[in-house]
Amino acid sequence: HRCSYKHFFQMLVSGYMEKYDIDEHIKGIRALYKSKVAAMQDAIAEFLPAGVTSTKPEGGLFLWLGLPGGVDSQPISSALVKEKKVAVVPGSAFMPDETKISSGIRLNYSMSDEEHLREGVRRIGEYLKEIGID
Repeated sequence: HRCSYKHFFQMLVSGYMEKYDIDEHIKGIRALYKSKVAAMQDAIAEFLPAGVTSTKPEGGLFLWLGLPGGVDSQPISSALVKEKKVAVVPGSAFMPDETKISSGIRLNYSMSDEEHLREGVRRIGEYLKEIGID
């Protein structure tokens, strides 16, 4: 009787979308994420060394940093998590072979407010400068 379950959930979603304005919700979250990514990009420009590059996302919930000179982001990402209490993910986690070196670091801007995003980027910049990345 899988059809009855499938039909039930279709009706449930349909009812939800009729009752709540899904288009308005999408408009609101798009504005929220646009504001958050802008805050993170402003903090990157202010706090990170000039040699660090960053993406300018047109969607999604993540931004990528690129470390200069092919620096391996794995030990840096681990230190950021342990020492600076900033959650980041090294680029090697997204490679088919995690033994490959990646100079990328993925940042998420969906869960934190703008103040915490700014503070996290400040800590990243502080650490990168401490280890001599310009």
